[in-house]
Amino acid sequence: MAANSSDGIDPSEFYINSDQADHSQFELADVDNVKSGKLAVILKSVNIFKHLDDNKLLDVADSFTVQNFQSGAHIVKLGKKANCFFFILLNGVAGVHQTRKNDQTLHEIFTLRRLDYVGAVDIFFNREYSSTVKAKMFLSCTNMNHVMFDRLIKPILEDIQSKAEEYKTFMNLCLKKRTI
Repeated sequence: MAANSSDGIDPSEFYINSDQADHSQFELADVDNVKSGKLAVILKSVNIFKHLDDNKLLDVADSFTVQNFQSGAHIVKLGKKANCFFFILLNGVAGVHQTRKNDQTLHEIFTLRRLDYVGAVDIFFNREYSSTVKAKMFLSCTNMNHVMFDRLIKPILEDIQSKAEEYKTFMNLCLKKRTI
């Protein structure tokens, strides 16, 4: 694989529409042709994956499968056991719906776009999905099953959680020393 001096992976090797400068939109016909290298390039722009080396990015990308949803289709359903982790890496928009207190009607609370993900927190804590997510238009995303999530993504999130706790402890110690 050719190296790019800025991020290690040369996207020109993987993009189907290599003439497209920002690679933000894919042709509908291209969705099924997505390769791990292309996903790795895209994953590099997601905060939780920015620090991963190229090999780890490719391992993560290899574990995703592409899934398409028609407008109105449910991606995840509130109350269903979380068993997949979804990324909107390719194209599409989805609405996130939740119920309000004393009201069982689903209300849209926000919109997910490219590079947003669904189910990470729920699958991390081994619980039911906390929202219903529906495609607002044709949507192409990637998904990863629970087993691969636990093997590849959970350690990344646990590392982030650990670093946040270490930082909080450090800041508390700094504040205590100032008051002594």
